[in-house]
Amino acid sequence: MKIGYLGPEGSQTQLAAEKFSSKLPSAAELTPLPGLAQVMAAIAHNELDYAVLPAENSIEGSINATWDWLVFRTDLPVVGELTLPVRHFLVGHRAQKISAIRTVLSHPQALAQCREYLRTMLPQAIEYETVSTAEAARVVSVNRLPIAAIAGEQAAARYGLDILAADIQDIKENTTRFVIVGRKPLELALSRLNYKTSLACMVERDQPGSLHDILEIFAAKQINLTRIESRPARKNLGDYIFLIDTEKGLDSPAIIAALHELHERNNLLKVLGSYPVLD
Repeated sequence: MKIGYLGPEGSQTQLAAEKFSSKLPSAAELTPLPGLAQVMAAIAHNELDYAVLPAENSIEGSINATWDWLVFRTDLPVVGELTLPVRHFLVGHRAQKISAIRTVLSHPQALAQCREYLRTMLPQAIEYETVSTAEAARVVSVNRLPIAAIAGEQAAARYGLDILAADIQDIKENTTRFVIVGRKPLELALSRLNYKTSLACMVERDQPGSLHDILEIFAAKQINLTRIESRPARKNLGDYIFLIDTEKGLDSPAIIAALHELHERNNLLKVLGSYPVLD
């Protein structure tokens, strides 16, 4: 079995992929890929069985690129999810002084999650975005300029860097949710796991109370929503889709009834997946 993840080696997504593979009944080959587009292309061309993608962070919210792929660019479903606590470290070359650092590299989410530390401890440093925290560590490892990266411990070890400062995220209880995308459901002992269903919903004609009408359907059926947010619909300016996560899976009569009613009220609907929570 082949599992792809957002690389390079040492990324937080690699840890999530390792956690996922540990739950499988047989060994899996983990494959790092340089970007989200490459991960999705690989699974679309049957080069992977599953892909592990970052989806949401407890500090900075949704990873929009992942959800935009799932909504607009693929029909591959989410088949599972898991969460990981995320610790950020300032990493660089041995004996490097923080006061001498002039550039900090990392994924934009990691930079945002460490905003207060950067403001107070590295006001002199320019921030540069990379495709992942591990890529930031890799770039620092081959560069002798006064630069550092925000990355995880595993990335520092992988690329031979020292930890210059630990736990620099603004909020210590920092957690990232990862989704697993695949062509077929997971073959696990799922009976004891909780399920979620993820939806993308767009009203055909925007009018006052449109969002209320959608939420009312779920409330009337006592379906708890664990997430709701809007994203541009990529049509006319002002058109939005609503991304909704619900408790319960598609085996729930309440969920089936809610989806039927959403269709009856002329809402455009895409089910992004009905899947187990693997934590």
